[in-house]
Parts: sequence; structure tokens; C-alpha cells
Amino acid sequence: MSMNKALTIAGSDSSGGAGIQADLKTFQKKNVYGMTALTVVVAMDPHNHWDHQVFPIDTAATIRAQLSTIVEGIGVDALKTGMLPTVDVIELAADTIKTYDLKNVVIDPVMVCKGANEVLYPEHAEALREKLTPLATVITPNLFEAGQLSGIGEIKTIEQMEEAAKRIHELGAKYVVITGGGKLSEDKAIDFAL
Repeated sequence: MSMNKALTIAGSDSSGGAGIQADLKTFQKKNVYGMTALTVVVAMDPHNHWDHQVFPIDTAATIRAQLSTIVEGIGVDALKTGMLPTVDVIELAADTIKTYDLKNVVIDPVMVCKGANEVLYPEHAEALREKLTPLATVITPNLFEAGQLSGIGEIKTIEQMEEAAKRIHELGAKYVVITGGGKLSEDKAIDFAL
């Protein structure tokens, strides 16, 4: 029996707690052969409130070369996206999924680095909503991302969280898991799945 193969199209987090490093750890724990297409390098400064510096990979051609090598040369049973730093890269990920008819697609619609409060690039929400969300087997936005994708804006209640999940599902995602963490309650983590 061969090992399942998963590709993560995401950024590198130098702390090892997120991005491709976290994805590869998860794949390994689940006995899945992990492969990566690097989109961006993020450097976080623990001495400055985890301030972020973001260094995108300079061309879509570099990312395209990584993707074609993996998909054509090795094969992909599942794909996960993370930080896609430009609309061009979002479109490249969507085109790759469609061109190769990839299945088991998990979209983590990263729009901010942890601790940040604004979209990395304002046009992200629209591109993620229109290009990638319809291709998702599962999409896993946090509260901020769910508010942006659904058009609700800031989500402050469980009812808004549920409405956001319905709207995102209507965009084409088969399953929606909104990760709320401890933002809606002081004493419990609240996530919502549809």
C-alpha cells in the first residue's frame, strides 16, 4: 500500500508554528507524505509583539515550477493552501486545481498573520471568494476571514458565525469550518462547522 501524498501551497513561518512547517508536521503525524510549494517567507519577531515581516516569492513562475514538478512528477492525493500573497498566486493555485482536477482540497484563506488586524492585500478577499472558495472540499476561515469572505464584516455573535458559514457554503465550498477560538467567549473556544 502506498503512502498518501499531500501538497501544501503556503508560506514559511520561521518560528515553525504555522505555514508549511506546521502543515508538514501534521502530514507526518498522519502518515502522509508531505510536499510543499513555497509562496512567501514570514519572519516573526518575538521581542517586538510578534511583529511580522513578509517576503513574497518574487514570481508566479517560481511557484508554478514548484507546482508542476510536484503534480506532474509525484502526484497529489490532497492539497491544502495557506498564505497566498498575491492575486496572481491565488489564481495560479485555482488554475492548478482545475487543470489537474485535484481532489480533497482544503483552503485555509489566510488574509492576516496572527495578531494582525488587516487584510495582507485588500484584493485578497475577492480573489479568494471568487477563485478558490468554489473549489474547496473544506474551507477553514477564522472569524476575520469568514467576515471578509461572507461580506458580513466583523463577526461578533454565534448567529453571525452561522450566517457567514451559510454564505461561504453558497459560494461553492462543500464544507465550511469557521475557527472562532476564544474570540466569542471568554471561557470556551467556539468553532462552527457546516
